[in-house]
Formats: sequence, C-alpha cells, structure tokens
Amino acid sequence: MKFTLARRVAPLAIVLLLLTLAACSPKANDRTIQEKEEIKNGDTNKSIVVYSGRKEALIKPVIAAFTKKTGIEVKLREGSTAELAVLLLEEKDRPQAEVFIAQDAGTMNKLSSEGVLEKYVPKGSEAVPADLKSFDQTWVGVSGRIRALVINTTLVPQADAPAKLQDLRNPKWKAKVAMASIREASVVAWLESLVALRGEEYTLDLLEGLKANGVKVLNNHEEVAAAVGKGEFAVGIVNQYYVFREKDEHSTPVAVIYPDQEEGGVGTLVNASTVALIKGKAGDNAKKFADFLLEKEAQQLFAQGNYEYPLAAGVAARTELVALDSIRRTPGGLAQLGSEIDKAVEIWDRSGIAA
Repeated sequence: MKFTLARRVAPLAIVLLLLTLAACSPKANDRTIQEKEEIKNGDTNKSIVVYSGRKEALIKPVIAAFTKKTGIEVKLREGSTAELAVLLLEEKDRPQAEVFIAQDAGTMNKLSSEGVLEKYVPKGSEAVPADLKSFDQTWVGVSGRIRALVINTTLVPQADAPAKLQDLRNPKWKAKVAMASIREASVVAWLESLVALRGEEYTLDLLEGLKANGVKVLNNHEEVAAAVGKGEFAVGIVNQYYVFREKDEHSTPVAVIYPDQEEGGVGTLVNASTVALIKGKAGDNAKKFADFLLEKEAQQLFAQGNYEYPLAAGVAARTELVALDSIRRTPGGLAQLGSEIDKAVEIWDRSGIAA
C-alpha cells in the first residue's frame, strides 16, 4: 500500500502521513545543519539515532536510564509520529534513524507495509500480550493505554455516568461532551477500530449523532481533560492516563469511566506506544535499546511517569488503574490498525463533527 494524497488536503489528514501535513507541525526537516551533521556523523559504536513521536517528558527519562546503564548515547530527533513517519519514508533508501518510537500501532503497520521496518523480536517481548505486538515481528508495544471517558464528578455522580459511547447521543448530554480532534492519532485509531468492527455506516452514524447532540471538538486530549476538570463540560472522550494526570496536576474532581463493557458490546480500544528498528540501519546498539524498553527499569518509568500500562517484565501498573486484562477490548487487536486510516478520516470529514 502506497501513501497517497487524500482527496481533500486538510489538517484532518495528519495521520495519513502526508507531506502537506508535516508542514503544519514543528518540522523534523527544519533542524539545524549542525544537528543534521551530528546525526549523520554519529559514531554508531557509541551512539544510536532514535526518532521519537512521544512527548519529550515521557521518553527523556527512559533514554537517560538507558545511557546510564549502557554508556550508549542516544541522538534523539523528536516530532509528531506522523511527521517522523513521513521522514522515514523520505529516507528509506538512505536511512538515518536506527530506532523509531511511535505513539500508536497503526503508523507502524503502515511503515511495515512499505518495507521501512526491520524484523526483530526484543528480549522480553514474549510477555507482551499478543494483540499488542505485530504479527510480522516488525514492532512491539512498550506501554499500553485505554480509550476511556473522563467525567466531572461534581456535575456527574459516577452512578449516573454514561456507560456507552452511544449514550452520549442522549439529550441528557447535549452540549456537555468534549472530544479531541482527528489531529490526535488516538482518535484515528479509535475510529479505525469501529470501522473494522461495525462498519463505516455505524461509525458515521455515531459521529453524526455526537455532532447533533452538540459535542465540542477541542485541539487535543489535554484540553479535553482540563475542560472537564474545570466544569466546562461534564464528559470527555480521552485515553485513561489524561484523567489521572489532570487529577494529579490540578486536583480537579475527575474520574475515569471505561465504556462499552457490557457483554456483546463494542468494547473499548486498547492501544500501545510501539518501538521498531529501521531496515538497513539498525545495529546491535539499536537492538539493545529496543530490549531495554521492555526491561523492568524502563517499564517502571512508563508506568509511574504517565499512568500507562507496562506490558512486560512483570511490572505492575499503578494501583489507581484497573487491571488491563479486566477490560473488554474492541476485538481485532492492533494488527488491523493502519489499513482503515483513509476511511476513518473520510468518515470524520463527512460527519462534519468539527465544523
């Protein structure tokens, strides 16, 4: 499958990995000449080049721990998962990166289909749930997250909280719900999972119902959690860790709800941050880095630093989180993500939800 321009070139296309989109974000290509030369000329015996689509505060502590343990320097290039995927495609014939850390699995599936990723099974990956790693051994999940609802408990007693996403179409919630835009990879992945499970019409109908009920689309998940915490909205659609971070950082009256947990329901998406090696460039040090992300020290950093779910090394999640295996997941696993990106973006666009 080739990465092609969508019919509508718009900000909505961010997770289609379009070159036009990359221009809308802090640019991975607009680095200083000195930085580019440092990356190009890095001594691969002492350093590795890592492209990371994760936020600096989340990945820097893990990198520091790796360097302290191994003495291997990490030359880090940061950006959105989408823009870095574009860069990896541009560099496919002359790769500069050895490791890619992505915010989601769908992007990795796309890159794998383009022949950008090297097959590698990191040590410890046998402990990662089968639906949170690739079937072709090109990527593995390093931390997990759950699609969830955040409620303001002052406005919504937990006993009265919506149990399903479809409940948010009820007039009871009119103009009281916020969600992030499709610029967030997690929104695209969520829509993809619904398309794969229930089809395009179901997914379009859900979005149109939310629009008709006055849902407010904000820029990102942080804004959604903050707005619910302030009481501007009663309910928001986010990933679970935004709820706990909002509560920790601002002491707001928020709680998490895991939707669609009834038997026979659609379940809720469990996604993962992922790591992969780059074909034609990754060496032994890159493999050591991928291995390290599944070791106890790194898994604890993911778990404690961001309320994410550790996926390996027998590390327990924070006690505030429900057990990952207790969640009724949207069937299909992460291997399906990436194949329905075009449809997910098209459905979002057709629904007019962000208009």
